[in-house]
Amino acid sequence: MKTMTKLGFSVIRFMATAVFNNVIAQKYGGSAYVHVKDDEGNSRVLYATVSCNNDNESSAKSSLMSELSRQRKYNEEFISGITYDIDSCN
Repeated sequence: MKTMTKLGFSVIRFMATAVFNNVIAQKYGGSAYVHVKDDEGNSRVLYATVSCNNDNESSAKSSLMSELSRQRKYNEEFISGITYDIDSCN
């Protein structure tokens, strides 16, 4: 009976550790694009990518938004919604 209890505890501990490590290892990255227009009517498309170093999808979107904003010139404005493609990475 004692051996069975130790074995059961070991299996539960192993499974809990595996699940915990899998949750911790989940990272997100991806790409995004948006159309912009300047004050003279010229338009272009901005593209951004981020590697799998974000802890959740929201963080990946925030990183992409920051990158798109850095690429935008002072006289440009977004004329479309940002299109995101976020992937989970193991």
